[in-house]
Amino acid sequence: MSTQTSNHKINSLQGLRAIAFLGIFLAHSGIKKFGPAGALGVSIFYILSGFVMIYSYYGKERIQSTGLLDNLKFAWSKIRPLYPLHLLTTALMLVFLIFGSEANTIPQIITKLVLNLLLIQEWFPIADAAINGVSWYLSVSLFCYFLFPWLLRAFEKIRKKRDAILILVLLIEFQFLIVLLASQVSTPANDMNGWLTDNYTYWLSYKFPPIRLIDFLIGCDLGLLWKLSASGANEEQISSLRSNLCMIIAICLALGAQFFVLSSFAAQNFLPNTNSHWWTTALVYSIPSCLVIWYTARENNLFARFLSTDFMAKFGNLTRYAFLIHFTVFAYIAAVVRAIGGKAFHKSYGSYIKLVVGLIITIVLTLLWEHLSEGRKQEKAN
Repeated sequence: MSTQTSNHKINSLQGLRAIAFLGIFLAHSGIKKFGPAGALGVSIFYILSGFVMIYSYYGKERIQSTGLLDNLKFAWSKIRPLYPLHLLTTALMLVFLIFGSEANTIPQIITKLVLNLLLIQEWFPIADAAINGVSWYLSVSLFCYFLFPWLLRAFEKIRKKRDAILILVLLIEFQFLIVLLASQVSTPANDMNGWLTDNYTYWLSYKFPPIRLIDFLIGCDLGLLWKLSASGANEEQISSLRSNLCMIIAICLALGAQFFVLSSFAAQNFLPNTNSHWWTTALVYSIPSCLVIWYTARENNLFARFLSTDFMAKFGNLTRYAFLIHFTVFAYIAAVVRAIGGKAFHKSYGSYIKLVVGLIITIVLTLLWEHLSEGRKQEKAN
């Protein structure tokens, strides 16, 4: 394997993180036509995470030992940079848990707080378990990183490209089967006085760590395929023209999935969390996400070159903070808009205000947090 292949940083993938975050940001703004963009963004994040982990660790002996404690330390090393921000945003969102329109009881608040501090909030079907609504992502990520040292050992035993392709197909088929089974899980009529979620299918297919792990595994196998393919073995590279055409197809598939899901929501008056929409949480986005990631990584098409620019790479690097910050910002903006303009005004204009004002505030706070984080790193280094 060439030195360039082993050490080359694929900047376009950082830019792709920015695009994925924008999809999530638009979805959380509350504008209905952007709703499905969030699920696509999350799928890209998880598959991309698996891809990058294999790309960064495969064949490099960076992980010397595995075991329960070693794996836990490895997972914590990945989550630790985000944990202080997780604590801060969780504390800020506690206000709504205590004083919001649907205030929780003291036992509920204590239970959720403990689960969130331990990052195990999505292992139980508790209603709105993540205090900062998007922090469920950390719960799943911790599980994926915990398993990764073992997964790496398994993937390093695969040497043939056809085996990697077969595994990719099997993983996608397995995801279909598991999510289909999840759609058959009925939500109990008794929610234990608001303790339990009102949609088990949505929780299982979208947030439950063992099922969401499949996206990460798909990404790992895609990264393995990259390593074993022409892109990773110094063979003849795909032409720029063909790469551009393939990227156009990949983007069209991703956008097509968006419109397909959106039309499904519209047919049922925008109720995305019903059991009939089991396929909209992750499954429909897996193949488009794989294609977009693959041709973005090639860096020889116009879209990938745009994502490789310094601005997009910087933006992508900031999304790890912006992801946790933006949801809290939206919650406070919504509270202010409702307090000043009333519920009717918020219903009509709240989403657009969150989109514009929320973007500005999120960018400012993200840059501020990055500055503070870099300052802490320099102090430790000295």
